[in-house]
Amino acid sequence: MISKHIYKKQGIELNYYEIRNTLQPLVLIHAQGVDAASFENVWEPLSKQYHVYSIDCYGHGESLHNAERYNVEDISKAIICFLEDVVKKNVFLLGHSSGGLIAAYIASKTELCSYLILEDPPFFSSQGERRKNTYNYMDLSTVCHNFINQSESKDFVLYYFSNQYAWNLSRKDQEKR
Repeated sequence: MISKHIYKKQGIELNYYEIRNTLQPLVLIHAQGVDAASFENVWEPLSKQYHVYSIDCYGHGESLHNAERYNVEDISKAIICFLEDVVKKNVFLLGHSSGGLIAAYIASKTELCSYLILEDPPFFSSQGERRKNTYNYMDLSTVCHNFINQSESKDFVLYYFSNQYAWNLSRKDQEKR
């Protein structure tokens, strides 16, 4: 049975879903722009082999909404406190996309991660001129930079989807036809 909780401690506020049992804990960390419920279709099947925790990262779902805390370090520290206070034993940690960055950071900072599972984490090269040919530079980094330096749009998700590299490529292809 799925239950929903809020973990609060000294400025930390994490919403999470849990399927309790006596099995190995598995903690799921979602991608940017979705929330813990993005794993909803796999909670039940996973609960046959794991005690499932699915966490809303800061700025998503019902977790803390404070833009100053929307970074890998703050989110990771909050989840480490959650592991120490709620789970209280070693976990298997799965991170999808930006959740993979968070999961990798957590695994590097605590002994509570027994296994690390990364699903499409955005690890990109950022060295020298080579960075200008990476998808991250042409897409996410450039769009983020442009968003910060404009004042017309306040909604990053809408701005991103309107200005992302892949979207513009397909739009240009359609204009040629």
